[in-house]
Amino acid sequence: MKHASPPLSPRPGQTKALPILLLLLLLLGHTGGLLYPFGPAAGDEATPREDDGMSPEIQLWQPFSFYGRSHHSLYVNNNGVVSFGTGVPEFTPEPFPLPGHRPFVAPYWADVDTRLGGDVFYRQSQEPELLARLARDLTPAVTSSEPTPKPTWAFVATWYRVSFFGAASKKVGGGGPQ
Repeated sequence: MKHASPPLSPRPGQTKALPILLLLLLLLGHTGGLLYPFGPAAGDEATPREDDGMSPEIQLWQPFSFYGRSHHSLYVNNNGVVSFGTGVPEFTPEPFPLPGHRPFVAPYWADVDTRLGGDVFYRQSQEPELLARLARDLTPAVTSSEPTPKPTWAFVATWYRVSFFGAASKKVGGGGPQ
């Protein structure tokens, strides 16, 4: 599905944080409260329930500019990484950047194993209510001299109550609705 909207990229002098926020919405707050709807009822897909799993390559509805390079697809990796160009299925406890120059964003970098519990959800959305709420939530990220954010597309990824590798029980991270 093609859209005529321009790529999401920062304006000159603008921080790189704004497009990253548009790309990734980590949906569980520190208090465990729900920030945005997620799961099958919201139209999400889920990664396979496995250690070091990931989504198939996801073709983006709009090109996404990340540090000056335009990307047309991404992968959602169980270990808390959204990557461009190639998946990052393994957890590598090394400081960033990782070897191999793999571009990715790590909103939940951990050694996740969903075989014991939890889910990793993802979706693209142009739902008007989500975009309106996202615009309100992003407004504090821009200066008063910049235009108010008007997102036309969002990518949502959620790591919900995921279990860690080597867990002896169904101990999970995250929060949200039970």
